[in-house]
Amino acid sequence: MLGAAKAMTMTRATTGHHPPSRKTPAKAGRQVNLWADLLDDLDHGEPSISTTASEMAQDVPSRLRSAVNNELARRGCRFRIET
Repeated sequence: MLGAAKAMTMTRATTGHHPPSRKTPAKAGRQVNLWADLLDDLDHGEPSISTTASEMAQDVPSRLRSAVNNELARRGCRFRIET
């Protein structure tokens, strides 16, 4: 399970608070995995974080949503981001 500090770090790292750049497939894959980790943990009820998976999913960049949903499905997580 993720702690609140790690969740915030992941959010900052994946929400576009950085200048646009050419993303490598490896970087995009890492972002997909980070978002899937966070949303999966929130969906299972991470007690140290007061936000819900649905609230946090609003911050997932639109270009990653389909890939994050695929990763969540691969992991057996029932949560999906509305696209």
